[in-house]
Amino acid sequence: MCHSLDTQKNTKFPPWLPLVILVSAAFFTRLIVSNLTAIIYPDGAIYLEMARDIAEGNWTLALRRIFHPAFPAVIALVYSLSGLSLEAAGFLTANILGALIIVPVYKSAARLADMRGDKSLRVPVVASLLAIFHDSLAVNSSQVLAYSFSQLAVASAFAFSLAAILKNEDRKKSLFASGIAIGFAYLARPDGLLMMTGLGLSSVFVGFSNPGTVLHKLRSAILYGAIFSLGALAISSPYMTWVSVESGRFRLTLKKDPEAWVRGQSGDRTEAKRLQALRLSILNHDKENSDKPRIKSIGSSLATALKQNIKGMSWQLLAGLILCLIAMRKERRLFFTLFPGLLLLLGHIFLHYHAGYLSRRHASYQAALYLPMAALGWFFIVDQARSRVEFLNARSIYLCLGPIFLALTLPYGIRSFRPHLAHKSIARDLGQWIRENDSSASRLVVIGDEVRVVAFYAGADFIDLEQAHSEKSRIDEARLSGSAYYVLYLRTRKREMNPSIPRQLEELGAKVLTKRLATRRDIHYHWWVLRLHPVSGKRRPK
Repeated sequence: MCHSLDTQKNTKFPPWLPLVILVSAAFFTRLIVSNLTAIIYPDGAIYLEMARDIAEGNWTLALRRIFHPAFPAVIALVYSLSGLSLEAAGFLTANILGALIIVPVYKSAARLADMRGDKSLRVPVVASLLAIFHDSLAVNSSQVLAYSFSQLAVASAFAFSLAAILKNEDRKKSLFASGIAIGFAYLARPDGLLMMTGLGLSSVFVGFSNPGTVLHKLRSAILYGAIFSLGALAISSPYMTWVSVESGRFRLTLKKDPEAWVRGQSGDRTEAKRLQALRLSILNHDKENSDKPRIKSIGSSLATALKQNIKGMSWQLLAGLILCLIAMRKERRLFFTLFPGLLLLLGHIFLHYHAGYLSRRHASYQAALYLPMAALGWFFIVDQARSRVEFLNARSIYLCLGPIFLALTLPYGIRSFRPHLAHKSIARDLGQWIRENDSSASRLVVIGDEVRVVAFYAGADFIDLEQAHSEKSRIDEARLSGSAYYVLYLRTRKREMNPSIPRQLEELGAKVLTKRLATRRDIHYHWWVLRLHPVSGKRRPK
């Protein structure tokens, strides 16, 4: 039993007030981090384009884009109601959704603490504070990315599943609500499918944890699994059906071919030969810019995935989680039911790395799930010290351990307030430059996802280099009007390029209009804007 006061008897403020204060603090923290972010991510441009389509009633056009629709639908709602610009509405939506993640974190921490007899607010409040300043969570919800939505949905599903595990009453309602939440996670990102499977298995194990005969346990397991699946499919099945019909075969996402995703390949890499020649003339076949496979073996993939997992959590949270596992070592029912979900969470991290693009953003899903446990683990140490050392009281323990914990934890919180993507802010300037210098610009033919942001700020249509061969008629039409721009974005270790490149580009049918350079950590980021001449391979007639 924990040495803590019952806040229901000793507090005069309403029980919802701490949660409101914490959510507000999270919102303003994310608002500050958004203002420190120089530019949207390339994926953010696609979400904003989808939101514009939805706001204009073009649902079919929005659904045919590669990303899932839940997050841009919320942006479209905020955009329509607020009167803000589309970009500002996107940032505001991410801030709101990112702040709301405090609610399931707070509730989960309160339930875990109550399981050990702790009725105070200390565990949920500390867990919420850690969530507010966790660098990955703060950055994810300060950008126009669907992580803010999907992480909120996953954390909510986990909170409902935890309620079903720890409470004998209302289990069916909790599991149905968990299924609904994880269905929304799928509508935000395809990662929700793996989370859906993991929590679905956990719901089955909840049934097996019921008292009674083996037959009774089996019936409960089937019933609970069906209830969870019903909630999940009620939300996710319409979009799953639409994707399969649109693709002409059974598929669960338009984002990537799942088989290619698992193999670490991103699909068709066919490129228009003339535009590829432009790229090669600048790259000069630099080895550092070649597409090398990142994965050498499953063993190295898993090791690196675990490393990124730990980095996404921070070691302070990992230590708290280990302490929590020690504190709850006798809670076999909890481990029994949560293990499938946590195991598949690691599988999610591994598959992302095997696909070749794992980052701390992908490894931050588990942070929202582990934060309540980590806070409980740190207070477990406090309670153990108070029970084993007679001359220590609560105040002396907090005075000794508090500064140490803050000194170890604050650095990762401070990282959230560093300016992000400052080296890519050039994309905004180039987009505005194109708009100001050519108001008729209607096509951008680009290499790489990053330059989609240039197209967004230029107010121009975007054609990816991989699609250039199938979009030749549209490109030729833009070239005839003198409004076809070709934007190159290169990361190299060379600051200066070959001086003969402009002449080579003229021979290939393009003219360099402007160049920009940014440097970060000894890597040089080159941005080139070129105008394509009306006739391929020839100079534009004077």
